[in-house]
Amino acid sequence: MTCHFRSTGEELEQDRAQVLKTLKTWGLLGGLGARARHGLGSVQIQSLYQDGEEVETFSTSEEARRAIQSLFEEAAVVEELPPFTALSAMASCHVLEGQRVRDLLDEVATKLSGYRSGISEDKAQVIRFAKSGTIDPNYPKRAVFGLPHNYFFMNEGRKVDIQGYHQDEEKPLRRASPLFIHAGQFEDGAAVILTLLPADFLPVNAKLQLEAKVKHGRNWKLERRGYNDFAPDWNVIKAFLYDTLDTQKVWPK
Repeated sequence: MTCHFRSTGEELEQDRAQVLKTLKTWGLLGGLGARARHGLGSVQIQSLYQDGEEVETFSTSEEARRAIQSLFEEAAVVEELPPFTALSAMASCHVLEGQRVRDLLDEVATKLSGYRSGISEDKAQVIRFAKSGTIDPNYPKRAVFGLPHNYFFMNEGRKVDIQGYHQDEEKPLRRASPLFIHAGQFEDGAAVILTLLPADFLPVNAKLQLEAKVKHGRNWKLERRGYNDFAPDWNVIKAFLYDTLDTQKVWPK
C-alpha cells in the first residue's frame, strides 16, 4: 500500500522529524491488526520520501539492526518504568534470522507456546488453587506475557481462567503482551525482530482474578474465584529470548 501525509505548512521542523522517526519505527517494529504483536500484519516500509526526496530505508537486516540500536540508544535516557508501552532504558531487542519469514514465525510461535505452557511452577500453583483456593503471590509467572489466559487440566476435568481485576472497573482487565514480534524480508534474508517493552503492567491496586471451573457435561461450572497480587517478572520473557530461541542480541549492546 502507499500512504501520503500532507502538512499544513505550519508545523515546526522538529515535528516533521518526529513524524518521520515514527514511520521508521513503525516499519522496523510495528504492524497492523489485532495480531500485530504476534508478527501477523507486520509493516515493512519499502520506500519513504520527504519533499520529493527519498529518505533512508532499510534493505538489509544489518541496516535494520543499526537503525534499531540508534532508536533504543536515544530512548535509553528514560530510566523509569513507563506508564504505558514505550521505549525506555529497560527495553531489549533480539533478532532471529533465516531464509523464509513464515518458517521463522512458525518457529517463534511453536517455541513460545511450549515455553509458556511449560513453566512447571505455574502449573503446580494453578492446580493447587483449583483444588484448594490457595496460591502464592506473583503467580502464575506466565501472566507477564499478557491477559487473559487460561489453564486446562483435562485429566481432572478442571480449568482456571485468569484475567486482570480492579474493584473500580466493571469489566475484567486485559493486558496486551509486552513482547512485540515483527517479521521482515530483506535483501539478505528474512528476520523476526523480538522486542520487549516493559511498562506498568496493570493499574495501581489491580490484581489477578482466578476462576476455577469444573467440567459438567459439555459446560464448565464455576467452583471458586480468587484474587492474587502480581508483580511482573520481566526475566521470564528474557529467558525465552536468550535461552529458548537462537537469537542474536540487538539491544542492549
